[in-house]
Amino acid sequence: MFYVLGDDGGLRLFDPAHGWELITTVELIAAPGEEDTLAVTTSAAQERLFVLYNQSVIEVDTTDGDIVRTIDLGFSASAIAWLGLAEAGHDHDHDDEHSH
Repeated sequence: MFYVLGDDGGLRLFDPAHGWELITTVELIAAPGEEDTLAVTTSAAQERLFVLYNQSVIEVDTTDGDIVRTIDLGFSASAIAWLGLAEAGHDHDHDDEHSH
């Protein structure tokens, strides 16, 4: 999946495996102005994009372009990053490996 957030506020999702076919255009936001904060990050765990728009994060399912939810942050952020989650049941206690 490849995406472009246009200056009209439309999020365009493309499929590079199928000749860069346009999957869909999501009317995400109104055309952003110079004072608006915009940033995008992808999820490494799901087929999702997270778009920071001023005080909101918009979660988009990249398989069909549906908006999953909008999260009101209650503050203005300047960037967004996907940090991920540890696998369920993964043990971070490695003391047995380092016993002397």
